[in-house]
Amino acid sequence: MKPTIKLIKSSLLIASLFILTACQPDSFRSTSVQLSGTSLLDAQMDVAGNYLVFIDQNAESAPLWDLKTNQPKFQFQHPDNRLVRRIAMSGDGRIVATSDLDKVGLWQTDNGRHMGWMKTDSRINALTLGPKGQQLAIALANGNTIYKHFASSKRVRLPHPEGGVEQLAFSPDGKLLAIAGKTRTRLWRIKDREMLQDWTGNRSISTLEFTPDSQKLLMSEALGDSWIASIDNGRKTVELQHNQRWFTARTAHFTDNNQLLTGGPARDLREWSVHNGQQVRQWQTPASKGEIFPKDPLILDLVLTKQRQLKLVTSDGLLWSGRF
Repeated sequence: MKPTIKLIKSSLLIASLFILTACQPDSFRSTSVQLSGTSLLDAQMDVAGNYLVFIDQNAESAPLWDLKTNQPKFQFQHPDNRLVRRIAMSGDGRIVATSDLDKVGLWQTDNGRHMGWMKTDSRINALTLGPKGQQLAIALANGNTIYKHFASSKRVRLPHPEGGVEQLAFSPDGKLLAIAGKTRTRLWRIKDREMLQDWTGNRSISTLEFTPDSQKLLMSEALGDSWIASIDNGRKTVELQHNQRWFTARTAHFTDNNQLLTGGPARDLREWSVHNGQQVRQWQTPASKGEIFPKDPLILDLVLTKQRQLKLVTSDGLLWSGRF
């Protein structure tokens, strides 16, 4: 009997260690580069992970980094020392948009050339660029969202009933535009300006992200629920099962149509199944050396390259990269 008892005890110990390990976040093994000496307000990368643009607390310019060399490339500045408050990058990494209170500037990433200014009639809340850099959407404080295709001089206004739009997202095929304000998210088909869906939630939306095939949309509430909805019928196909009362996805990236990565406060990085909403894995990015900033940093943006290189930017001014 004694050998049997030892075997059972060993099995129980192994099972306990497995359960304990599974419940704890893994450490994301990576290297880091210091981008700024102060905390970041926003950061965006292109889909391939070649370029990064960000703004820090000084907001005097929007630095562009070449992620192949991990070196700064250009500084995008607004005239009259106006602070840069919003940034966007096209999916292909060719174009960057920057804005102050009521003016948008467009820039080329390969040579830093300024392409022009676009004035608005209200304060700019958010902006986003299309996947190929030919489309621009600007959310204004007066409740309108301006859509513009650069091949045309015409501006299209898309109204939002609640106003206060804070989140915008183009679909990867460039045919759809999602607009989120307060508790309401609307989906527009661009070619005929037809509203396809109108979703209502409980809290303001912190993240909008389409699947690569443009067939589904992730909507994540700030300190609330996160779900994936079908574009065709508007139904919520799956809800992320995080078992936390105050979960927030500050940024999200679909690596394919089956896998989702989210980044949030306290360096929280998670992988999800798109089919059932179950959490697959969870990591925490390491602390910055010396803990320059006392508060837990936020993951501002993340991307997984075709070479399975995971890159993410945290609000404490660090760029992390490592094998996924």
